[in-house]
Amino acid sequence: MELFKKGVGAILLTTAMMTSPSGETALANNTSSDSFWLNSSSSTTYSNFVAEEQALLNYSRVVARILELLESEEDDDEYGAVIPTDFALDRTLTILSNTYEILRTMFPVSVASVSPDGGVRVQWMHPSVSVRLVIPGSEGEKEYIFFEDEENYETEDVSAETLSKKLQWLQRVLKYAKPA
Repeated sequence: MELFKKGVGAILLTTAMMTSPSGETALANNTSSDSFWLNSSSSTTYSNFVAEEQALLNYSRVVARILELLESEEDDDEYGAVIPTDFALDRTLTILSNTYEILRTMFPVSVASVSPDGGVRVQWMHPSVSVRLVIPGSEGEKEYIFFEDEENYETEDVSAETLSKKLQWLQRVLKYAKPA
């Protein structure tokens, strides 16, 4: 058995390559109970594998960006560098991790930034629609998920379930959007 490890920081995905008794190659992912066999007749399974890999890549990139914000010096002002607070960092990473676990094969590309109060904002942007996760710098302040299209906008309380639903909504809208 050959092991491949991918990850950022404390996030680690281990995939094992195995061979079945009939000679097929298997990829077993330790973050789910699924294992699947890749062969010429399993294009759907292969598509799911590729989607999971892309979702993991997108998730890993935003987590890496959030961790980079801890070392940021580009926003220095007379009060010092603005970096995420421990509260904002922990809360954001928890919500993103739980959202990733719910979505599995679909985690869109996003960007992360820090607010002046040390909060964290993660944004999934497109010219006609967007979803934003806004976590304040300290506990007790308002955290929310903001989402909008060309005609409406709304906010909801933060949970991984709500963020998952909004990201699925974003994907559906973009899937059926007319090209410019």
